[in-house]
Parts: sequence; structure tokens; C-alpha cells
Amino acid sequence: MKKREKKNPSGMDQFKKKSNGKKKVKWIILAIVLILIALGVHACRNATKKAFEVLQNMVSTDTVSTRSLIKSVGATGKIVSVSRKDVTTEFNSVMDVTDVFVEVGDTVNIGDKLVAFDTSDLEEDLEDARNALKRTQSSNGLSLSNSKRNIEDTERNRDYTLAEAADLVAEAKKAYEDKLKQEKELEDARDDAEDDADDAEDVYEALKKQLDATVSGPDAAAITAYEALKAKVDAAKVAYEQLDQAYQRSKEALQDYRDSEVVQKALDAYNQAVRSYDNTVASQDSMIASAKSGYTQTQLGNDTTSQQRAIEAYEKQLADGVLTAPVAGMVTHVNVEKGESYSPAAGAVVTIQDVSAFEIEAEIGQYDISDIAVGQHVLIKTDATGDEELEGTVIKVSPVASQAAATGSGATYAVRISVDTPNDRLRLDMTASLSIIVTEHENALTVPYNAIQKDEAGNTFVEIPGEDGVNNEKKYVHVVMESNYYTEIQKGDLEEGTTVIVIDSTNDYLQFFEEAGF
Repeated sequence: MKKREKKNPSGMDQFKKKSNGKKKVKWIILAIVLILIALGVHACRNATKKAFEVLQNMVSTDTVSTRSLIKSVGATGKIVSVSRKDVTTEFNSVMDVTDVFVEVGDTVNIGDKLVAFDTSDLEEDLEDARNALKRTQSSNGLSLSNSKRNIEDTERNRDYTLAEAADLVAEAKKAYEDKLKQEKELEDARDDAEDDADDAEDVYEALKKQLDATVSGPDAAAITAYEALKAKVDAAKVAYEQLDQAYQRSKEALQDYRDSEVVQKALDAYNQAVRSYDNTVASQDSMIASAKSGYTQTQLGNDTTSQQRAIEAYEKQLADGVLTAPVAGMVTHVNVEKGESYSPAAGAVVTIQDVSAFEIEAEIGQYDISDIAVGQHVLIKTDATGDEELEGTVIKVSPVASQAAATGSGATYAVRISVDTPNDRLRLDMTASLSIIVTEHENALTVPYNAIQKDEAGNTFVEIPGEDGVNNEKKYVHVVMESNYYTEIQKGDLEEGTTVIVIDSTNDYLQFFEEAGF
């Protein structure tokens, strides 16, 4: 941070200066009141008039000046370490402390021994737990083996039963197909006989027509030809009638076959075999599912998770038999002594803090917290470092009020500040006075805080002493920023070096005396 000139007091110094001025006026007023009481009101009007004139002469002046102006929030905080580690154990019961390797103020590295405990009982408990787990696992293994064998037996039985049912389906299907084939053969025989009868009928009809068209002549040759043709007609008729009878027999045989419902019965037997096969499949699948469910239930019943967790818990506790440092730093608290018993309810065994660097914890009131932000510069003073002003940075601002500090006087918010200036005189838990720089303006045109006044309309102005020493001149100004002692105004009619009247609490008392008739 840029070094500031001596003429520009810090936030803390400005506040002290302003407070001291008020105290001086109060003591003077108190002295006047005591004089009035001693002399009596009527007997001391002349003295009061002179005191009044003294007070009037005490109204001070200052000049408009250019300076680096700081607006800050004051607070008090506590020096803390950058990080803190409370070393605890996994123990579930009271343990005897056999050795303590550190004491408060020791510096430790990661892995250094801190405290040793008597873990003989834990070792016995761990061995018992491991043996119990082995027995359970052995018993579980036998149960699972039996359940698995039951599944295998059920699957083999299923395969055999389904194979038999499938053979019955195949036989019923073949019988049905054979009956269909026989029906087809009868149909074919009927159709062939019908065709043969039709052909014979056609031959007969053709010869008959030829015979009808032939006339037996007078000569022997004509008679012979006619008789020969007639013989062919008769033979054709016989052949036709024989073939027609064969067709009728084939037709009747087919009808008798169908009337016997042989094919339908074979089909019903086949369908019944299929249904029986499907039922067998469902039944066998159900048996296998039941066997597998039994295996799963055996697995669930054989769960050793709780036993394994108990073993893991014992192992974790044994790992803390010799407690070691998980971080590097300084030992700031030891909660046990050699030969004592330690209860987990007692909390941390050892506390280690990183004191390579420091931070400050502070509580900021609800009226100022909105002005605080991460990254703001902080001026720090402690009793140990005297007048030296250390520097820091706001690194964390809590978004919620601290429950412990949210009292009837108003909520406060936790703020954490890094200490950026190294100093070997700092120690943990020291009190630090803070001035958090909210805003900083370079080359600001300023007047004292009490030089700013307001008229009835709320406009701000300053007064410049009149040339006659009585009538002051008003100069209206625009306020840019206020600090604890100085106020920045916008550059206008006022120039650097202009004298302005500083109004303090004295004027309130002057008004009181005027109204009282003194």
C-alpha cells in the first residue's frame, strides 16, 4: 500500500482527534455550569455574558485543503492461525494413555508421533471378530453350495422332462401328418377314378353317336361293320360302368375316412401334446425360479457386511493406537496426560495450528457490513507492535449474521482478514485494532467534517467568515465522500486555502444559553 503523508491521519487517528475536540468543549461547559451554580443565576449575568463571549470566540476555523482521503470502518479483532486441526481418534470407548510425545509450543511435521494408547483389548476384539467372520463365511459357503446344487438338479430334471414332452409332441405331430397323408391318398384315388370314369364315358358316348349314325346295309359287309361297331359300343359301355363303379367306391372310401374323424382326432392329440409341453415348461421354469430364489435368500441371509464393518472399525481404532500429526504446525493444546484415561467424548486429543502466517477474525456491525468486501485493505495495530501500522486484506465476509453475536444490540457479521505484514511479535489470540479502508480518494478537495451544514431544504453548505467578522457567507457545496474527520467536496467556487467555519457541539450550548435569557 502507498505510504501516506503525516498530515493525513489514519481512520483511527481521525476518530481520536474528533473525540478529543468534543471532550474539550464538554469540560469548558461543565466549568461554566459550576460557576453559575456557585455565583447564583441573578448575581452572575455579567460573568455569564463574558463566558458566552468566550464560547463564541471558541468557534474554530479551518482551511479547504487537498489530501488523500480515506473512508474506513473501525473494528476490533483477534489474531488466529491460518489453519487449525483438531486431532481426534476413532475410539469408541475409554482408552488408557501410555505415552504423550508432545507438549504445547512444540513444532511438529506430518507423521510425527503425538500420543500412544493401550490397544491390547482392541487387538483381542479384532481377532475375535475375524474368527467369527471366518466361521460365518464357512457356514455360508456350505449353504450356498447346497442351494447351487439344488438349482443344478432342478435344471437337469427340467431338461429330461422337457425332452420327454417334446418326444410326445413329435409323435403326435407325425401321427397327425400320417392321417393327413392317408386322406390325401384317398382324395387322389377318388380323383383318378373319377377321371378314368369320365374318359370311359366320353369314349362310350362318342362310339354311341357313331353307331347311331351308321345304318345297317343290305349286304353282308355293311351288316358286319355295323355289328362290329355295336360290339365296341357295348364294350365301351361295360368299361365305363366298371370305372364308374370304381369311382363310386373310392368316393365312398374317402367319405368313410372323413366320417371317422381320424384326422381331427390326430390333430386334437397333437394340440394336447403341445399344451402339455407348454405346461411342463412353465412348471419347470417355476421350479428353477424357486430354486434360484432360495439361493438368493441364502445369499442375503449370509450377509456378513455388519461383521466386516465391525472389523474395519476395529482396524481404524487400532490405527490410532499411536496418534500422529496429520498436518505440520505448532501444538497449541494437549488434552491428555500419560497414565490417564481418555474418553472420545472429551473431544480433540491434540490441536495443531499453522502459525507460519496469521489472520484476524473480527465481527462487523450490521450498519457497516454492507461497506465491507473481499479485497479491501486493512490497517492493523496491536499492543505488541506499538505504533507500527501493519497491513492486511479482507479475505472473507460472512453472508449471514453470527448466531452468537446476534443479540438485542444488533447483528454482527464475521469477517476474516489476512495479515500481510510479517512481524515476529504477533502471537495467537492477541487483540488487534482494525481500520478497514472502504474508499480512498487521492488529491481530494476536503473540509473538516463539522464544517458541513444543511439548510431547511436539505442542501449542504459551508460558511466563510465575513469581512466584518459578524456576517458569514454561505457557499453551497456537493459532498462526494465523508470520512471520520474530513469530507470531500466537489470542486467549485471553493479553492484550496479558503477559510471555513468549523461547527462543533459548542454551538448547541450557546443556543441553550441564548434561549435561557443569559
